[in-house]
Amino acid sequence: MVLRQKPTTQGIRFIFGIGIIALSIYLFYIALAKNNSPELFLIPETKAAQESLCSTETIGDYFICLPEGITLSRGTEMIEVLSLQKRIRGSIEFMNTLPMETQWRQSLKNPLIKLFIKDMDDMDTFHLMLTILEYRYNPSLMGAKAKLIPPWMKNNPSAAIIIPEGREALLFYTPSQLLGLVFSGKDIVMLSLTGNIDQIQAISIMDSVKPI
Repeated sequence: MVLRQKPTTQGIRFIFGIGIIALSIYLFYIALAKNNSPELFLIPETKAAQESLCSTETIGDYFICLPEGITLSRGTEMIEVLSLQKRIRGSIEFMNTLPMETQWRQSLKNPLIKLFIKDMDDMDTFHLMLTILEYRYNPSLMGAKAKLIPPWMKNNPSAAIIIPEGREALLFYTPSQLLGLVFSGKDIVMLSLTGNIDQIQAISIMDSVKPI
């Protein structure tokens, strides 16, 4: 005679237990990351540029409209930006690719990352950056996102990532520093400023960068 074993729920309890442990680890990791690096939970916001008083300048093959009092010192590949009155200084640069972009793209070729970004090889720089920045609670992509966010945004409650409406552009902003990237055809225009510049002006400057 063969004795039949009664069905048990041990397998279900084991799977349920593993799920609880995994969820606890995930929540702990997210809470720790949010406490130590809250900037990783920022996602891009689309904002319309508002009209503001500015003077139009020609830089290379582009127009840019700068607030009154900001002057430009022109170089071959870099233009220095300066305003003594507003204590603003920085630069405007033109490039074909972002610094270290090849190495950055190579670092994304990770099986875990490919689960969430399948066609990264076919994406241009703007859309690949945007795709990564739009993730908020994905531990697999936090390392890649950390490489995109400037270190001076860390733990700054006023930090924001902004997309000027209708533009392929990204603005990493705090009230004391900004980094703007305008993607225009084969060119990338990078605007880097330190000093007291409000968000409305920063978005307007970014939106004003247009080909001649």
